[in-house]
Amino acid sequence: MGKNVSRTQNLGLDSDFRYKLLVDSMGENLWVVDLNNRFIYISPSVRNVLGYTAEEVLNLTPEELLTDDTYPLMMNLFKE
Repeated sequence: MGKNVSRTQNLGLDSDFRYKLLVDSMGENLWVVDLNNRFIYISPSVRNVLGYTAEEVLNLTPEELLTDDTYPLMMNLFKE
């Protein structure tokens, strides 16, 4: 991994691109919502977990995606 990061830096790629490359290639789901509770980013790995493409999830809200039990828990975490 260290070699790949150094090589990427040597290619002159900016930090935003390197970050996106890292996040898009990881196996975990990463998602970002805005203050209006809309997804603004979802990692492509969501397809492996939920069966939706990232583009499909961007058209949903967390409330539509999470269970009735899980959604309130997530919202409480965000408030903290």
